[in-house]
Amino acid sequence: MGDYYKSDAHFKRAIAISKSLPESAKDVEKKLLCLKCNYAGVLSRQGKYSDAAELFRSCLEKEKVLYGENGINTLNTMTNLAGTLNLMSRYDEAVELLAVAIEKKKIVLGPEDAATIK
Repeated sequence: MGDYYKSDAHFKRAIAISKSLPESAKDVEKKLLCLKCNYAGVLSRQGKYSDAAELFRSCLEKEKVLYGENGINTLNTMTNLAGTLNLMSRYDEAVELLAVAIEKKKIVLGPEDAATIK
């Protein structure tokens, strides 16, 4: 595995650079959102669960607008948030969120997709 503590500075720098790129606002927003979701994963792996959950929640709300409630990015972030909540011992919330994500993935990806098989 990589050094997640070194990743911290790299993600922050990448986010800052992305903000200055001359692209359409929506493209920049999608790229920043992707970086932020990845950074939330790094925070979770560093054991910074509260920070990770907060960032995942922020990303989730933005993804619902950009990709829709059933967008695969939205559902993946929902799954990642559930995993982080589980690590925080917030089991009821994690199970509820994961169940919603899996049911929606069954609709979007189909019941035989690896992401939906229990």
